[in-house]
Amino acid sequence: MQKYYTAVGRFERKGRMGDMTCPMVIINNREELLEIDAVELNNAKPGRLMARHLLELGHRHVAFVSPPLTSKQGQRLKRVEGFVREFEEAGYGDGVIVKSADEDLDEVIPSMDSEYKMGYYLTKELLREDKNLTAIVGMNDMIAFGIMDAVLESKLRIPADISVVGCDNTVYSSFRSISLTTIDHYVPLKGRDACDIILRKIQSLRESQDGNEPLSTYHVEYEPKLIVRRSTSYARTEKLKNK
Repeated sequence: MQKYYTAVGRFERKGRMGDMTCPMVIINNREELLEIDAVELNNAKPGRLMARHLLELGHRHVAFVSPPLTSKQGQRLKRVEGFVREFEEAGYGDGVIVKSADEDLDEVIPSMDSEYKMGYYLTKELLREDKNLTAIVGMNDMIAFGIMDAVLESKLRIPADISVVGCDNTVYSSFRSISLTTIDHYVPLKGRDACDIILRKIQSLRESQDGNEPLSTYHVEYEPKLIVRRSTSYARTEKLKNK
């Protein structure tokens, strides 16, 4: 596991609560011009890891299933773009299909159930439309679970007919009958690091004598890691048959 931890020294005054300065840390996807304490993720990296894994297994016709990709969902777009760019750089950009849910659904607060259904129904459409697909990727693990159930209900085998990849390494990803290949970007540790930064700043403020303690802006970024399980394998060489 790799973690990048940077601190830029500067004087900074946060919001006040009574007589104390209140430090604040956000857990966020990486933004280039962010000037606040943050625990971050460069969302292009998980997309590239997913793509590289499938390319190494010989997959050339793949789909990426996503929630709505609207202008306000820039981080989703970054993950998709990272995935597509990896295939393009390998010379197989034409073999990638991006299948996203209707934009109207972007107004609904997502739940595990809604994301599962997105994965399930969008995969059903994909399997009707394209018999050349050898792998389907979900924006996250819940979408990938919907993908897996849609594939299995279509009398197809995972991974012999279709490989499936998710992202987030949720606790359920290793417990299913076919464990899910996924990307771990250390969600629980991000919360720990955010608390650690806040505690450091509180301690620094307590030790300050003049109230103008020079504070640092902390940026913590974990390197995502591919977790290979049973849902991915080498690409099949024949077109899917109607089942």
